[in-house]
Amino acid sequence: MGERAHAPGLGRIASDVVDFSTSEFGLVTLGSAISAGSSMMPQKKNPDVFELIRGKSARGTGNVVALLCLMKGLASGYNRDQQEDRLAPARGGPLARGCVRAVSLALPHVRFDAQRGRQAVADGFTQATDLAEALVRRGAPFVRPTRRWALS
Repeated sequence: MGERAHAPGLGRIASDVVDFSTSEFGLVTLGSAISAGSSMMPQKKNPDVFELIRGKSARGTGNVVALLCLMKGLASGYNRDQQEDRLAPARGGPLARGCVRAVSLALPHVRFDAQRGRQAVADGFTQATDLAEALVRRGAPFVRPTRRWALS
């Protein structure tokens, strides 16, 4: 059941790369070895590998949930429905290994744009939580600092 540990983490990494490679974020650039253009926009680099990993990670999580649903509430002893508990681990191992291999091969082809990253945090929005927590430490109810920041 290795996918229970790997699937969510790999899915988050993949989702971040997909999001960060969009023009809205522009935080990463994908190498040609791991991206594909589309027929309408061949210059665009689609994060195909990471989109597939994101989907496969959902299947890995689904395998774990299926096993947990099968086993919940079973009385101890022999139960014929436990025959179905072999499928999730049997599918999960190869799925998790394949995802780990794909991500480890693809990540070296992802380049982070440090200047764009610095620009993204320069607006000061990342400090709003720090300021709210400082006010809470001084005794202000959390609702008050968050409203103050939301209205400014």
